[in-house]
Amino acid sequence: MTAPAAEAATAKLDKPAPDFRVRTLTKEKIDLASLKGKVVVINRWATWCVPCREEFLLFEKYMPFRAKYGFTVIAIETGGAEGGSAMRKLAELVHFPVVLDDDAHANAYPIIDNGVPTNYVIDRAGVVRYAKTGAFELDELEKVVVPLLKEDAPDDPAPQSPAPAK
Repeated sequence: MTAPAAEAATAKLDKPAPDFRVRTLTKEKIDLASLKGKVVVINRWATWCVPCREEFLLFEKYMPFRAKYGFTVIAIETGGAEGGSAMRKLAELVHFPVVLDDDAHANAYPIIDNGVPTNYVIDRAGVVRYAKTGAFELDELEKVVVPLLKEDAPDDPAPQSPAPAK
C-alpha cells in the first residue's frame, strides 16, 4: 500500500490517508494501515519549538484517557534532531510512538505553511479528517477527537474461504 517515493500521495482532507512505514526510536515497526480502526494524530513537531513541546506533554497526559477507546499519536520530530540517547530516552518515556523525519513523512504529511507543530487527524476508516498548523489546546483536541472516537470502526470483511472442491 505504500506508494513509491516518486508517486507518493500527499494527505488531503476527506481523502484516504497515505500509508507509510516507520521505525520508532524504540525500534518498533509501524505502518499506518495497521492502525485502521483507531483515531490517529500524526504530529509533526520540533524539539526547539516551545508550543510543540507543550503539545507533546498534552498528548502524553491525554493518552491514558483516550487510548483505551482507540486513540493514538505518531509524533514525527521534524527539527533535525538525531536519534541520540536523549531522544531515545524521551521515546521510552511517552505512551505513543516517536520517530525522526524522513522523506516519506515529509512528502505524505507535509508541514503546513512552514509551521510546527502541524497535526493531521485520521479517523477509524483511514480518512484524513483534520489538518492544521498550530498546537492543540485540550478543548480543541477533544472537539476534534471525541466525535471520531464515537464513530464505529469499519468492518473488515472476513477472509473468504475457497469453496470446497466437488
